[in-house]
Amino acid sequence: MRTVVQRVRRAEVRVEGRIVGKIGPGLLVLVGITKEDTPETGKGLAEKIVRLRIFDDQQGRMNLDVREAGGAVLAVSEFTLYGDCRKGRRPNYMDAAPPDDALPLYHAFVESLKALGVKVETGEFRAMMDVELVNDGPVTLLLDSAGPFERGVRATVPAAHVCGCRRTARAPQTPDRNSLLKRTLIPWRHGSLIPICIRVMAGSR
Repeated sequence: MRTVVQRVRRAEVRVEGRIVGKIGPGLLVLVGITKEDTPETGKGLAEKIVRLRIFDDQQGRMNLDVREAGGAVLAVSEFTLYGDCRKGRRPNYMDAAPPDDALPLYHAFVESLKALGVKVETGEFRAMMDVELVNDGPVTLLLDSAGPFERGVRATVPAAHVCGCRRTARAPQTPDRNSLLKRTLIPWRHGSLIPICIRVMAGSR
């Protein structure tokens, strides 16, 4: 599951001119769902989003989460977050979950947000939506339950290294050399792939 989280002063979603979701200060969350996602994926990501300390306290420091700041969440489904733009000019959406699979996972994600005690508004699944917002800051964060957003490199880095969305067991304090080297592939011309090695700090977050 992949999300774009924006701290907003206000945000709203319209479908055919009617408002279907609207919040004041809080978070606008764009949600993309992939084929491997489960309800547990959404639950873990919802907990991470709600607990992010990205709202200002009385001293102007980012010390408050959305609940402590009295904010709300507007969750909007967006399959285009899984658009792969590495080849050609037309994005490839093969990694996005089919609509019939994505809908119950989107609903489960929304229910997980509500269960954490935050007010939640939503867009309309599979509708053409007009999303209007005022980004406060701006503050925009990219969270992925599986790893980093595509950067042209496919790396086998554990999920615990990205956003803390999942926790995995830490590696031993004295790992062998092989455990510090992870193989990755860099796309090259004509679709070929060049194998290289990157160094990964064992047990880092």
